[in-house]
Amino acid sequence: MKSLRTLSVAGILLSIALFPVTAQTIPAADAKNHIGEQATVCVLVASKRVASQSQGTPTFVDLDKSYPNQSLTVLVWERDQGNVGPLPGSGQLCVTGRIVQYRGKAEIVTFAAVAFGKLVWPTSAVCSGPPLGTLRFRG
Repeated sequence: MKSLRTLSVAGILLSIALFPVTAQTIPAADAKNHIGEQATVCVLVASKRVASQSQGTPTFVDLDKSYPNQSLTVLVWERDQGNVGPLPGSGQLCVTGRIVQYRGKAEIVTFAAVAFGKLVWPTSAVCSGPPLGTLRFRG
């Protein structure tokens, strides 16, 4: 059963990789105007923090400006960290996913990563549900 679920998740991710959802590229500062939409944002990382005392141990990567003035936050839950891999604390980051609003700020929850144009396959059998977000790191 677990191997069937793993195979199903791998098939879904492969279809996403081969037939990606078209997402417009927007400036980070404009993310708040695209809540509910699929979009790509490429911008410098302003800050990164791990809320180790919070349930689910989320990692927050703030783009464009540091918290609390960030244009967009990338959220990665600890359970998805293996799928995403190490998160940059600086440099350019591209993120694609559905933009949601959390406490008045734009956010993309990320479940998988693309590094240098190469898909990094998840190691867990279960990915959290929609929206599927992906990260792309630039050196």
